[in-house]
Amino acid sequence: MKKLRVGMIGGGSGFFGDVHRRAINLDGTREIVAGALRSNPEESIKTAKELGINGYTDYKALLDASEKEKLDYVVIITPNNAHFAPAKAFIEKGIPVFVRKTNDFNS
Repeated sequence: MKKLRVGMIGGGSGFFGDVHRRAINLDGTREIVAGALRSNPEESIKTAKELGINGYTDYKALLDASEKEKLDYVVIITPNNAHFAPAKAFIEKGIPVFVRKTNDFNS
């Protein structure tokens, strides 16, 4: 069975990113192949390299590379106020989006 190819936006540090990375890799049906993981472009590339995936400076660069990366979907693990723009952009390009939402309106 072919693994689904996942792009990750956000989640380069902290609890939620770690939990999502583990969940995505848990059953062997999906793998994170690329990400725009941090708001700082240099840190985004560095963190992706540390995780062994292709790194991008921001979600727009990841979106531009989505065909090359052959992404099946992206997961967005940014603070709540930063979900809309990348979700809209990927949906408009026809790439499914999984968005982490919480009931914590302070994030």
